[in-house]
Order: sequence, then structure tokens, then C-alpha cells
Amino acid sequence: MAAIAMRVAKAAASAIQAENLPFQLQHVQQFVTAALAADAVPSFEAMMAHKLPVVIDHAQARGERTAWERHLRDDAVFERVEKALRGRFGDALHSPVDLDFIKLRVAAIVLDEIRKQGLFVYSQKLLFAPEFRNTGMALLKAMKLPELPAAAASVAVATGDMPAHPTVVEFPAPKVEAGRMSRSDRMHLGPGKRPYAELGMGFFVASTRGQFPDRIGIVTPILFNRGPSDGVQQPWYAEFLTSQERLRVSGPEQTRGLIATLADIGGQSAHLNVCPSCWEIYSTDRDDLKLHCDCARTH
Repeated sequence: MAAIAMRVAKAAASAIQAENLPFQLQHVQQFVTAALAADAVPSFEAMMAHKLPVVIDHAQARGERTAWERHLRDDAVFERVEKALRGRFGDALHSPVDLDFIKLRVAAIVLDEIRKQGLFVYSQKLLFAPEFRNTGMALLKAMKLPELPAAAASVAVATGDMPAHPTVVEFPAPKVEAGRMSRSDRMHLGPGKRPYAELGMGFFVASTRGQFPDRIGIVTPILFNRGPSDGVQQPWYAEFLTSQERLRVSGPEQTRGLIATLADIGGQSAHLNVCPSCWEIYSTDRDDLKLHCDCARTH
């Protein structure tokens, strides 16, 4: 990781010095850090010490569409350029016009080099990897430009613009009508027809995402099997049934039961995390559920 970030800093420093701008490599290292994580990481050395997960995306370097989206913090680069100039020149600092030109030019070179070489922060690690459990959200939040909406889904989660979880409900009680299909367990044996089996998996996923304020979206996986064909046993296949629970329409007992069940986090319910990289689903709310995705350990 250090070599990757240093390579970008050296290339940017060479371009900056070719224009006779008064900065050395150690200055440019700080500018690269600011572009990636603003003030959440105070220095290049801190970025190395905290092992910020920076990688090279070769598709981005080739100018191709990449899976990651992000904004680079040019405003944070401006601040560090001015700080470096004030530290060097003090009261003899350049005129405001010269200062603005230098800040704009240095930031343009640094950001261009980051993009050209495909330098990215591996945002999924900040969001999901256990080693960033205490710092990842703050780092992601710092990657958002203040005046613009988040460009990355992980950043939107950190800033609260996107929900962090759906909620899974395991083995819902019979009184919870929203869990009716998850309890499905039946065989259809029509005369002269192949048997047809329908088996709920004992859980459903609830989310308010994309719903009206008084509605909860329900997704229930169901296993089906149409029985042997020509004497050959057929495999189960899954379908995902969707429905809505309308709280104003449901009776008060049903509404109270569903809301109480969804609130029982760590008991009957748990928040699910979905890794955007490997699509594995995991949870940290209960010891019997997987604590993190595989790619957080292997990438």
C-alpha cells in the first residue's frame, strides 16, 4: 500500500516541480492524502500507519468504467497547499491571486495523477472489514465533498443518506402476519399430477427503503420442488416473494407485533449487511450469524 501511494505522490511531485512550483515530495505526499481522505487522516505518515486500504484499479488507469465511484477532496488539497506555503514563506506569502493560482494548479495535478494511475480507497474494507470497525465510517464520511451529494454508495451509508441495513426476522411468531409465507410448509398432490412442494425458509427481510412512510417492504425466500420427472428427482429452486405491510390498514395488534419484532435486534431480528463487492450477506448483531464477509478477510 505504501509503495502504491508513494508512486502516485512521486509522479505528482515531478509534474509540480516541472512547473517550478515550490513543493517537495514530502509536501505532495500530504496533498495526495488530503485528496483521498481530507482531514480524517492528518498526514501521509498516519495514512501508512493506519493502513488505509489504497489500491490501483487498472481499469480506471486505462480510462475504462470502474466499479468504484468517488469524489476527490480538492478543497482539502487547497487547505494543505496554503498551509505548506504559509509554513515556508510566512509573512512573505504570495499575493492572493498567486495563492489561488498555485492552489488550483497543484490540486489539478494531484487529482489528475490520482485518476490517471487509478488510485482508489477500497471502500468496502472501510465499510465491512473488522479492522476498520472503529474508524471506517468516519473515513468514508470524510470522502464526501461538502457541497455535492455522495458519489459512492458506501459514502452515502456513512453520511446517513442511505440505510446501513435491512432487517432480517428469523422464525417469526404465528401472530406476525408478515411472516406467513416464511412459515409455508405444504405439499400439493393433485390427482395424476407431479407432487408440488412449497417450503418457507423461516425468515423474511423487511425494509422501509423505497416505501411510503406507513409501509414496510417484505421479501420472503421460498423453496419449491415440482417432484420427480420421468423418475428423476428434481432439485429445489428458490423464488423471492415480495409484499407490503401497510401499517394503517393492518389491525393494531398486527402492527404492534410487527414493530416489536423488528425492534428485537439481537434476538428475533438482526440487521443484515450486504457486501457490494462479493454480495455476501452477514450480520454483527448476533453471535450465531456470520460476523463479516469473506472478501474483508481475503482482499
